[in-house]
Amino acid sequence: QDPTADQVQATLSLYNEKDYKGALEKALGLLAEYARSVFLHNICGASNAALGNYKAAIKNYHDVITLNPNYADAYNNLGIANQKLGNFKEAVSSYEKAITIKTDFAQARNNLGALLLEQKNYTKAVTVLTQAIQEKPDFTEAYINLGIAHKRKFELDEAIFCHQKALELSPNNIKALHNLGKAYSTKGDLKEAI
Repeated sequence: QDPTADQVQATLSLYNEKDYKGALEKALGLLAEYARSVFLHNICGASNAALGNYKAAIKNYHDVITLNPNYADAYNNLGIANQKLGNFKEAVSSYEKAITIKTDFAQARNNLGALLLEQKNYTKAVTVLTQAIQEKPDFTEAYINLGIAHKRKFELDEAIFCHQKALELSPNNIKALHNLGKAYSTKGDLKEAI
């Protein structure tokens, strides 16, 4: 059902070296022999997504889910691909399914929170992103997104706290620095904003 360890490693090496086209070609070639391989369908999806072929990635992730309906990562990846195409309802559904399967899936919660920010649903974004941080307390990206959500709700002290926490975790994070400055500026604290 799955390719040999050497075939898996060769395919993963191409992907990890950012040779997405090579990884895709290798995986597609192996699918002729291992048509029911979750790994191969998933690497095709990841490679297609990395190449910007989101429609193909969505098909690949659906193939993964058909083969393994409880593979939370496939739902998360499906959510990302749908979000990139502007299919927000499908993306939300995919992220929620990933979280249902894997209840402590901080990355899927962060992705859902970021999408909720994009949809201007700041209250729900705060709830979801707070849960992501509870699951993974060192999650810099979730702190940044939570800070953005708080700022958009004009909860400026909370926004500042989140961006400061992100900077504790990742001291040179440009996005955290930028958003911290914006939060201070909105608060009227121009000295700290600079």
